[in-house]
Amino acid sequence: MNLADYRKEFTAFQHDLNAELAKGWRRANPHEPLPAPVFDRYSDLFSQSGLDFLHTEQNQAESYFEVDRRAVQTLQTFAEGWFLETAARSVTAELVRAESRSQVAWDGKKLPLSEVSAKLPLLPRKDRHALQGLWQEAVSPLLDLWAEREEQCDSAAQTLGYANHAGLWRAAATRLGIPETCPAQAETVLRETETCFTDGLYRWAKERQLPFSGLERSDAVVWEHPTEFDAMFRRDRLQRVYEETLRGVGVRLWNQPNLEQRDVAIPHSFVARLAVSQQIRFFAYKSNGWYGFAEFFRAAALAQQAAWTSRNLPVELRYEGDRAVPLAFAELFGGLLNDTVWAGQLLDIPTSIRVRPLALRAKLWRVRWAAAQYLVAQKRLSPTGCSFADSAQELSRLMALRVTPVEAQLSFGTWMETETRLRAWFFEAQLRDYLKTKFGNWWNSRKAGDFLIDLWNLGLRYTADEMAAQIGLGSLSPEALTEEVRIEN
Repeated sequence: MNLADYRKEFTAFQHDLNAELAKGWRRANPHEPLPAPVFDRYSDLFSQSGLDFLHTEQNQAESYFEVDRRAVQTLQTFAEGWFLETAARSVTAELVRAESRSQVAWDGKKLPLSEVSAKLPLLPRKDRHALQGLWQEAVSPLLDLWAEREEQCDSAAQTLGYANHAGLWRAAATRLGIPETCPAQAETVLRETETCFTDGLYRWAKERQLPFSGLERSDAVVWEHPTEFDAMFRRDRLQRVYEETLRGVGVRLWNQPNLEQRDVAIPHSFVARLAVSQQIRFFAYKSNGWYGFAEFFRAAALAQQAAWTSRNLPVELRYEGDRAVPLAFAELFGGLLNDTVWAGQLLDIPTSIRVRPLALRAKLWRVRWAAAQYLVAQKRLSPTGCSFADSAQELSRLMALRVTPVEAQLSFGTWMETETRLRAWFFEAQLRDYLKTKFGNWWNSRKAGDFLIDLWNLGLRYTADEMAAQIGLGSLSPEALTEEVRIEN
C-alpha cells in the first residue's frame, strides 16, 4: 500500500459511509456500528496494518510540505478513532439493539427511548419528572453495556500505546496542534457565568413557585428548549427565511449544483457529505418553533461549509480534522435566532417581543452544562478517579439542580464532544463579534459572505485556534462567549 492508494480507499469509504447515512444509518442511534458491507469493504483502513502504515508515513512526514504533514496526521487520527470503534463493535451493536428495544409506557402508548427528550419540553412539570423517572428506569439496565464499551475502547487504545481512550484523544488533539487549554477555559466559563446562571435559575423557579432546592435535571429542558414564542416561528416560512438569509450574504441556492436539499419527515436535519465540495445532500427537517428553526440553520451552515470547501485540498482535509471549525459555523447561523434585528427583518418579530433573552438563556444552559460535564469527566479520568455518584454530586453543585448518577454516567460518554463544542462556541462568539464590528448586520452583507466563503474554502485545513489567529482574533478565549450570555441573563 502507498499513500495514494490509502487516500483512494479513504475517499471511497467516506462516500459509502455518507451514502449509508443518507439511507438512514445512525438515524435512530448515534452509536450504531458501521453497516456490515461498509465495514467488510473498508476495515483495512483502520486495522493494525493500516495503522502501522500510517505510523511509518507519519515518521517520514517531516520531509513533507506543512499541508501534507497535516493531512497524514489527520489520517492517523481518523484511523485510530475507527480502530477503537471496531474494537467495541460487538458490544456497541448489543447496546444499540437493547436501546432500540427499550420503551417506556406513556399516555397509553409505548414510547421509544430516543423520543423521550423531544417529549419532555412539552409536558407540565409533574409529568416531565414522571417521564424522566421512567426513562431512567428503562436506561439503567443498559449502563453495564456502556461501561463495557468504555473498557473495550480503553483496551484498544492501550494496544496502540496510550493509557486509555482519553489519552488517545489528547494525543490526536496535540497531533493536530490543538493546545491543552480547555480545562482552564471551562473553569473560566463556570466562574464567569455562575452568578447570572444561579440568579436566573432562582428567578425562574420563583416565578413558577417552585422550591429552588428541589429542581431536577429534567427542569432544565424548559431552559434549553424555550417554547414561549414558538407560534412566531412557523415552518411554512422557514425555507423563505433561509433563502433570504443566504441571499443576504451573496449565496444563491439555485447556483449550487453540488448541494442538493431534500426535505425529510424524520425529526432532525442532517448533512450527507458524499463527496465534499462536489456532492453534498442537505436533509432538511422543517418544524415549528424556535428550537426547530435553530437546528435547521445549524445543519444548513454545515452543508454550506462542506459545499464551499476547496477541491484543491487533500481529500482527508475536506472530511477530517478539528470538528470545532464546522460546529462554529453551525452555531454562527443557529445564533441568528438570537439576533433581534435579523428576527425583525426576516420574521417580522417586533423588538418588544423578548425572544433573545430566552434564546441566550438556552445557550447559557448548554454552555455551562458542557463545561461542567467536561471538568467532571477530567476528574473521573484522573489517576485518583471518582465514582459516578461523586460525579453526580459535583454536577449537581455546578448546575444548582439535582443530577442523578444515571444521568452523570450517560453524560460521561460524551465528554470528548463537550471539549469540541466548547471550543466551537469560543470561536463562534469571537467570530460573531468580528463580523459585527467589520460588517454591521453581517447577515445582510455580501462582503461578509465573501469573507465566510473564504473561510469555508479552507475546509478542515486548520484548527479553530489556527483559524482564529489567522483572522486576527487572537487565541481562542471564552471571554466573548461569557460576556454574551451574561449580559442577557
